[in-house]
Amino acid sequence: MNPIALQIKLARKALGISQSALALMTGVSQPTVANWESGSHAPRHAALEKIEHALGGSPAWQDVPALKIHPVPLLGWPENTDALDRAQALRYINVEIAARRPLALSLENGASLILDRAQNSLDGSGTYLVDSDGAPILLRYDDNDARLSASKLMPDAQTANKAPIILAKALLLIEPL
Repeated sequence: MNPIALQIKLARKALGISQSALALMTGVSQPTVANWESGSHAPRHAALEKIEHALGGSPAWQDVPALKIHPVPLLGWPENTDALDRAQALRYINVEIAARRPLALSLENGASLILDRAQNSLDGSGTYLVDSDGAPILLRYDDNDARLSASKLMPDAQTANKAPIILAKALLLIEPL
């Protein structure tokens, strides 16, 4: 779970507010609040201001890391994991995210996947960039069954026999227009 998602959930619960109540207070639907809290969607800047107004009285909200606009380097899909550190950016894309070491990879379908290389261990359900015998692959981790499996983004990916090395956690998928 990303830091903003966790903080929204913790602050809401600390104040005893339901997702539906927070939705009413911020002018969105309850499923939108659920998506924020699961980390599947990040609130936009205007929504963050409304969330802050609604949850600002909670001590849990005071620790929310600020979202920053990062010029994130967009790389082509690397041939091997060593190429991640040597690759030249194709271009930079400005993304508003909470990340310490953001990186974007271009996928075959034209989408861009924003990752945080600082999140290099399994930290909750999500999609991870993994080193599998030197080959970068995307795998999905599910907290419920505690295992890595193929993700929708790379359905044919399989790990090598040894334990894969976690390189980064996916934060955001930007679909092509």
